[in-house]
Amino acid sequence: MSEKFSAKIWNYLIIKMKLFISAYFLIIISNSFLYSQEIDGKYDFTFYPKPIPEFSLKSSIGVTVGKLPKFIVDDQINQIPMLFFYGRFGLPLNISANAGINTNVLTNHFSAGASWHFDIGKLSFSIGDNMAFWYGFAYFDYFNSKIYGWINYPSVAIGFNFGELRATLKNEAAYMLHLTKSIGNIAVQTQKDRVINISSSLILEQPLWDENIFALGIKFNYTRYFYQSWLAYTTNQVWLIIPEFMVGYNI
Repeated sequence: MSEKFSAKIWNYLIIKMKLFISAYFLIIISNSFLYSQEIDGKYDFTFYPKPIPEFSLKSSIGVTVGKLPKFIVDDQINQIPMLFFYGRFGLPLNISANAGINTNVLTNHFSAGASWHFDIGKLSFSIGDNMAFWYGFAYFDYFNSKIYGWINYPSVAIGFNFGELRATLKNEAAYMLHLTKSIGNIAVQTQKDRVINISSSLILEQPLWDENIFALGIKFNYTRYFYQSWLAYTTNQVWLIIPEFMVGYNI
């Protein structure tokens, strides 16, 4: 995919986000009643994009892992599963403050942002944006490598209410604002201002017993730079589809 085409994708996303933000403020100003104010408080669905009560917290912990192609990671570099924590904190006007941590020690990803949620019938929607800082390090014998960067994640999601089962379809873009990779004191790679990932994910949440809710998800990344593969030092910048799997427990 050419840089020109990537720029068109990003411009398209920017236009869409501006339209969503404009609609959001219009709804607030006109005190629209398009969404339902009724909150389902029986279960703590974390990823489902329904509005949550003000000043309440919904959170989940679990494991996520991506399946990387063989030509990116050889047999000596295995993809290590990442532990994650994700939380939503309810604010007025159906806004949520969001934060997440993904880590396997060698790679660490911290994100924070906000999203706006609304209901139409049994469907729930969200529009959000998160900023993430991530860094990795590997100090093995004579191998001294580190990396850090900033990524912006605009997203939209739709949730389907199947009773106790909730399904969330989320579409997200990743825009690399900055990346620096170095060996010792020598910078070997820098990047900035480019779309690196467009993804779609499906997350299912359901209580298995009492009020214990488990989440199961799959995410398809259409990416030319999968940040979890930074240790491979690949020079490939082609667009690939990389699946990512998630299992979580809502706390």
